[in-house]
Amino acid sequence: MSLLSLRWIAPGLLLILLAGCGRESSPPPSVSQVATTAKERLDGFVEAALKNPKQAGDQLTILLESLDAYAKEYGGGFIELRDMAKAMVPEVKNAKNKLELEGMLGKLQNKMNEIAASPGK
Repeated sequence: MSLLSLRWIAPGLLLILLAGCGRESSPPPSVSQVATTAKERLDGFVEAALKNPKQAGDQLTILLESLDAYAKEYGGGFIELRDMAKAMVPEVKNAKNKLELEGMLGKLQNKMNEIAASPGK
């Protein structure tokens, strides 16, 4: 390639790169979208926990990472949900049977349903 052609190619490449830099990034998800995602994750956790109750405590600990992030970012009901889940970890790990586990996890689902129904609160 000659020096003359590089003289024309380099500015062209620079313009192409700069054209992409001015675009706005997508907006962050709304509280409603986050509530829907959190509900799906919680429902998936409950389903998996009831299929394998011995792993429920460990799975809840993993879910807590997401709940903690939601609580820090969106506050409100997500803080209550995270705190409720955190307090339940020992109980879930020591659940004697599936019925007892269903009762505990049902409380989490009820709280999540409240958040999803009115995510702005």
